[in-house]
Amino acid sequence: MGPSLRKALLFGSAGVLFLILVLSLTPITSPLPPYTGEHEVGILDLETGVERREIHPATLKETGLKAFEVCNTF
Repeated sequence: MGPSLRKALLFGSAGVLFLILVLSLTPITSPLPPYTGEHEVGILDLETGVERREIHPATLKETGLKAFEVCNTF
């Protein structure tokens, strides 16, 4: 086998493997079906400050700090 045939086989097999990978991921990357409800749907990121409060009294063993405490980081 010459070097050009080896390169062709290498790139050809890599291309086939790439196509198999892309086609197998299609269900993951395909868009969602269209929405059929009467209202429009959207998304919005909202960040706001909160007062410090304890959600649960659990603490971390290593540090003794509260594990479930919401605090304002602004």
